[in-house]
Amino acid sequence: MTDTDTPIVRMTDIHKSFGHVQALRGVDLDLYAGRVLGLIGDNGAGKTTLVKIMAGVFPPSRGTVHYKGEQVRWKNPSQSRAAGLEIVYQDLGLVPIMNIARNFFLGKEPRSRWGFLDFDHMATESLRAITEMGIFLDDAEELVENLSGGERKALAISRSLYFGVQVLMLDEPTAALSVKETHAVLDLMETLKERGIATVFITHNIHHAYAVSDHFIALNAGVKVLDADKADVTPEMLTEAVIGEPLAQVTSQSLAASVENGSPENR
Repeated sequence: MTDTDTPIVRMTDIHKSFGHVQALRGVDLDLYAGRVLGLIGDNGAGKTTLVKIMAGVFPPSRGTVHYKGEQVRWKNPSQSRAAGLEIVYQDLGLVPIMNIARNFFLGKEPRSRWGFLDFDHMATESLRAITEMGIFLDDAEELVENLSGGERKALAISRSLYFGVQVLMLDEPTAALSVKETHAVLDLMETLKERGIATVFITHNIHHAYAVSDHFIALNAGVKVLDADKADVTPEMLTEAVIGEPLAQVTSQSLAASVENGSPENR
């Protein structure tokens, strides 16, 4: 069995409760190096809760997590991050009033032999790493607040790669982006595959997930309702799994409601 045949992360029978609320109910997940898992579901389906358990933000109420074949129970995100797992949240964890270089090395600033911050090294390395992701920025002194949404995503992702991430979880990476920026972020997924990164693409946008993912898991109210390779599903099948009923039925219901409400297009 090769490394690509063995999951780098395996989550088994994951349950998570918050008081009386059951956020996850018996979810299994396998994640492989060099592949993108599309983790899809509507808001509140349990997607972010699942990856937070994977990254040690909080423990499962029941179930196990294996990383590189060994069972783990992370005490905190810092522990999982040191092992090579990283979540890039929608807010990206960037400081808008700081420049690109300082954000790139935030908390891991290199120092010269005299103990001073090595600004030249930070500037050179940050721009080089971002350029390798296919995003071209001219000035490492540019404030992050002046960057586009796509450029900020590239900064956050390239920073994770630079510091040795092996499992990257992207929470709604195309949210609030323009069409052009969305395509740029989707292109980054191919770069992650080429580098052998195991990626979780967390989204409720079926078409974005379908464009880049190799495998899909759909959650609905904390339950896994679909687990399939891309070759075995269509966007329509994924949508039906997320909403919990056939698309034709939803379309008919929407049309009936439109007629009943007397919308202009049906007058």
